[in-house]
Amino acid sequence: ESKRMVWSTYSSSVLTDYAKVTRLIEGNEYIFRVRAENKMGTGPPTETHPIIAKTKYDRPGRPDPPDVTRVSKEEMTVVWNPPEYDGGKSITGYILEKKEKRSLRWVPVTKTPIPERRKKVTNLFPGHEYQFRVSAENEVGLGEPSLPSRPVIAKDPIEPPEIELDASMRKLVTVRAGCPIRLFAIVRGRPAPKVTWRRMGVDNVIRKGQVDLVDTMAFCVIPDSTRDDSGKYSLTLVNAAGEKAVFVNVRVLDKPGPPQPPFDISEIDADACTLSWHIPLEDGGSNITNYVVEKCDVSRGDWVTALSSVTKTSCRIGKLIPGEEYMFRVRAENRFGISEPLASGKMIARYPFDVPSEPKNARITKVNKDCIFVAWDKPDSDGGSPITGYLIERKERNSLLWVKANDTAVRSTEYPCVGLIEGLEYTFRIYALNRAGASKPSKPTEFVTARAPVDPPGKPEVIDVTKSTASLVWTRPKHDGGSKLIGYFVEACKLPGDKWERCNTTPYQIPLEEYTVTGLEENAQYQFRAIAKTAVNISRPSEPSDPVTIHPENVPPRIELDLSMQSQLTVKAGTNVRLEANVYGKPMPAITWKKEGEVLKPSEGVKITTQRNLATVELFSVNRKQTGDYTITAENASGSKSATIRLKVLDKPGPPASVKIKHMYADRAMLSWEPPLEDGGSEITNYIVDKRETSRPNWAQVSANVPITSCTVERLIEGHEYQFRICAENKYGVGDPILTEPAVAKNPYDPPGPPAFPKVVDTTRNSISLSWSKPAYDGGSPIIGYLVESKRADTDNWVRCNLPKNLQATQFVVTGL
Repeated sequence: ESKRMVWSTYSSSVLTDYAKVTRLIEGNEYIFRVRAENKMGTGPPTETHPIIAKTKYDRPGRPDPPDVTRVSKEEMTVVWNPPEYDGGKSITGYILEKKEKRSLRWVPVTKTPIPERRKKVTNLFPGHEYQFRVSAENEVGLGEPSLPSRPVIAKDPIEPPEIELDASMRKLVTVRAGCPIRLFAIVRGRPAPKVTWRRMGVDNVIRKGQVDLVDTMAFCVIPDSTRDDSGKYSLTLVNAAGEKAVFVNVRVLDKPGPPQPPFDISEIDADACTLSWHIPLEDGGSNITNYVVEKCDVSRGDWVTALSSVTKTSCRIGKLIPGEEYMFRVRAENRFGISEPLASGKMIARYPFDVPSEPKNARITKVNKDCIFVAWDKPDSDGGSPITGYLIERKERNSLLWVKANDTAVRSTEYPCVGLIEGLEYTFRIYALNRAGASKPSKPTEFVTARAPVDPPGKPEVIDVTKSTASLVWTRPKHDGGSKLIGYFVEACKLPGDKWERCNTTPYQIPLEEYTVTGLEENAQYQFRAIAKTAVNISRPSEPSDPVTIHPENVPPRIELDLSMQSQLTVKAGTNVRLEANVYGKPMPAITWKKEGEVLKPSEGVKITTQRNLATVELFSVNRKQTGDYTITAENASGSKSATIRLKVLDKPGPPASVKIKHMYADRAMLSWEPPLEDGGSEITNYIVDKRETSRPNWAQVSANVPITSCTVERLIEGHEYQFRICAENKYGVGDPILTEPAVAKNPYDPPGPPAFPKVVDTTRNSISLSWSKPAYDGGSPIIGYLVESKRADTDNWVRCNLPKNLQATQFVVTGL
């Protein structure tokens, strides 16, 4: 206790951060302290402020001074309001006291507390002046008395009517529909005034309700109010001293009326539509807070809430099933309820249009190391709904996945795709979007590598000027950005101005690093610059040329040949040959190349170029037919000049002119041929002879060093068919072969026919003499001998009796029998 200042331990085992202390003495003042404790000991304490132990309820507060409402010479009616503070307990009654103004003693009017807040005080002395005070009482006790009322003389006064409206009546009185309307006011006047309640309107009559007067309170009660009871009400008091009127505004709050038609359905999609309606004619006296929209699938017939917090008179309904028929209804809502619905007609969820067709002509317009510009043309059809944007996708060459290149729809027909990796190849495709969705993708662009941009070309140089033209040359860009260079743009600026005008419309008109600008103004001064264009990119302009004045100069043509071109140029067939000549003259001469008098034109294997003063003819993989004299002619207005370059092409020889099999035998063949008509510009060193059996695909070499135009091929197999080929060779190579017709390996004659039947001329004990006639056909070759055979009559085995070469006569003696 704070008076004793002696601490006592209430508890030493509290485990929470709070505790309830009991057994205190009411009215005593206490201080509490808390200490934390651990295994090392107890810490320092923390103290509370002093606090008195008492209950949480008090006696009531002091009421406001009471009012005296009705006064007569013997009685007065006193009224009062409850105190603002009831001490935490309900007020159980009031004690009213009175005293005469000059007296100091208060006399109780009520011996015991009364629950009412109104009391008629009687037995007063006429002409005396009285004051009143009131005290409130609850379970705790009697509170302090109020301040005294105003002094009032006990008499019957004549007072004009007065009306005292409650604070709640002075403002707008709001009542919810169905609840009663209660209007009241304190009225005064002597004599008692006549009280009249009216509703301001057509006839100023209250058609329902009750009107009453209780003491000084005038009441008007209208049960079961409706919105029609809203309006302005008047209270009028009339007595002999005058007239008084006050007005009270009443608003009855109710749920709103239904939304108003037309109920429109628009912007119908396959899964959504837009609804719109008008606000209700009657808002129920309260602002419309929202609308509740319901939908009904006609095939199912049940209503479900689609949206419950629509704040406008339109909304977008989604999650419809394509092809289904729907109805909708909408209700208005304020804080007092939901109105009756407004229903729509039927609709079918489907788009009135299609998706667009695919975009056209997707292409790359500009390339950088981390950004590629993609452009395209609009689709042929928008599907019946305007194009809302485009979606771009990209894909790496080694990937199967397409990745979005833009997060939001692109409205234009060109888009820079960023975030690329330098050196990788990309392709792009585009989708067109409308309200129905996305189109099919466009045809993908060609793959393009993300690389640095194209460098500008070199500074242009003016090499020739006429009265209206200027001939320019420049160097290629050092870096083409990884894409093929397709041409150039040339721009001219007339000095002293700074406006650059393009001299050509497309880069394909200037594929090389030279151009003649026409249509220039004579004696005017110009500068020129070039811009490189690749298949996917365009460079910055080059450095401007030096200023040049446009006026003609006349210098006759002059041709200078390099020392290597002045003598005969000998090359091997198959090599590339470059014929060059430096040509000078003003204006720049027109250059013509001729071969053996015929004009030489660019073709496959022939390239003719002129760069600055250097005129060239490039011959690719030359052959013997291109041997000859090449003449260059330079011509301008001041004359003409020609020069000749002699070219000799050395080549392998052509095939032999002809070949034949001179003799064919059973084991050998004798071949002969004519030398080639074309020796390739070098002497034939030898011939190569090959053979093959026609039944086999491979050739076998007979000899690679045949010095003459004939050869005997040996080791043939009799009866087999053979083919032979011969190639000529010089120091530049082996020429094309010539082939013989297939031939069979056999002799040029046949075996002889059989001799005549042998005749027995003589017989001995062990021998027989035979004779015969020569064969009728010798096979085309003289008979060189006969072969005699014998066999025993009882066997089938024939045995030779001689060698053919040893018997040339037509008779023979068989011995050893």
